[in-house]
Amino acid sequence: AAVALFQEAGDKSGEASAMVALACAHVAQAQKQFDDGLTAAQGALAIFKEKGDKSGQALAASTVAMALMLKEDPPETEKAAKEAVAIAKESTDGIMEAYASSLLHSVPLVGVSQTPARLLYQPDVSLAVVECSDLSTQDSCEAVVQNLHNWQTRKGIDIKALALYIEGRPCPASMQCHAIKTGAFIMGLRSLGFPISGAISGKVTGPAWGMFLASDYRMASADTVFYCPIWGPPECLPDLVGPAVATHLLMSTGPMSALTMLEMGVINQVHKDKEHAQRSANEFGKRVAAFPGIAMRQTMGLMSPDVERYALSFGQWGK
Repeated sequence: AAVALFQEAGDKSGEASAMVALACAHVAQAQKQFDDGLTAAQGALAIFKEKGDKSGQALAASTVAMALMLKEDPPETEKAAKEAVAIAKESTDGIMEAYASSLLHSVPLVGVSQTPARLLYQPDVSLAVVECSDLSTQDSCEAVVQNLHNWQTRKGIDIKALALYIEGRPCPASMQCHAIKTGAFIMGLRSLGFPISGAISGKVTGPAWGMFLASDYRMASADTVFYCPIWGPPECLPDLVGPAVATHLLMSTGPMSALTMLEMGVINQVHKDKEHAQRSANEFGKRVAAFPGIAMRQTMGLMSPDVERYALSFGQWGK
């Protein structure tokens, strides 16, 4: 109605502003009307361009980017956000430039959402498999640890080792559940007493570091990227990877490749892709599970004697 009234009055600026508001209303509905919202925002952008209103153009372009972001279209979102930033800079409107820049910085998070951790059991080889990431949900993390503890005392279920598949998914701390960002999930897995063979892929930053280092034997895909500085309680890192490597990981900034991590002794194996790394972790877990219980615990101590202390340190970290 507002758009029609401004059209009748011949007020182009008012019409374009009303169309921006209409676009926001379309994408804010319970059932999102993305196409209608984009049409309204693009119409407003065209009117502002016709009038030569740079601030209005920046507002409309930002609205287009916002609608595309909600539609979960990363390439188009990035394109629209860059256009909005460029227009905002021309308008010398600091507020609009800051808003457009915030949209551009949020492009990597388009479509990112929490996913549940998964627990699988291979009864023929006494191996449990846990799939998790930085974005695992609180309920699923609790369920995984609780089920593993329950299985320890249940007749007919004999678990001797654990294969941990970790996917590095960088995200803001606000999107991570309490168990992941505080290290409680790591403590829960280590409290089970099982040897853990870990396989990681993706972009390793934040809690993914902790989950990976808490593994007794570590594998990664060749395309895994590790971002420094490392995450977690620093006092235990020298025991895990050595004083020189720990200092390097704590003081460095930026990405490092899986091969670099292999050379530094942080990981034990590098495989060509995610599937091969996970398969290797699974096979290693099977071999460890084939040993008697006492031999397994000795193997844990030989492979990584300070992992237990590292996991327990999360109990006091940040307090």
